[in-house]
Amino acid sequence: PPRSTLFPYTTLFRSSGDPRLIERLVTNLFENAIAHNLEDGSIRLRVTARAGAAQLTIGNTGPLVPPDQVQRLLQPFQRLRPERVGGGLGLGLSIVGAIAAAHGASLGAQPGPGGGLEVKVTFPPTPARRVQAALPAPAPAVASPVGAVDA
Repeated sequence: PPRSTLFPYTTLFRSSGDPRLIERLVTNLFENAIAHNLEDGSIRLRVTARAGAAQLTIGNTGPLVPPDQVQRLLQPFQRLRPERVGGGLGLGLSIVGAIAAAHGASLGAQPGPGGGLEVKVTFPPTPARRVQAALPAPAPAVASPVGAVDA
């Protein structure tokens, strides 16, 4: 039977963009990693932030992926094994690529060392002015007479 583990998440970095599309990007990557994994395989998730840029990496322990096939898998309607019955249409990674491009992010993929695929999405740094604009403005200081009680 399939096993899954849910991890609570928190904001590790600030990025601008459409949260629903980012959610779809992450969902597609996870669904792809699950669907194309070995029965007792594993999925690796890593989120890092350097110099304001956020990088999401998801990999699995699926079947061997020939290096010359990786870029083809990022195109619409492409599957590693076209004869495979059932499952998706080969759109998941191309949707990830379209969402990444819409957010100015780069998409890269490479075969895993023992099989599977590792996919990296690197989002550009969010300019400081955007981050500050997204934060609520501090409340203005109000002087009140000594001993006054706020109602």
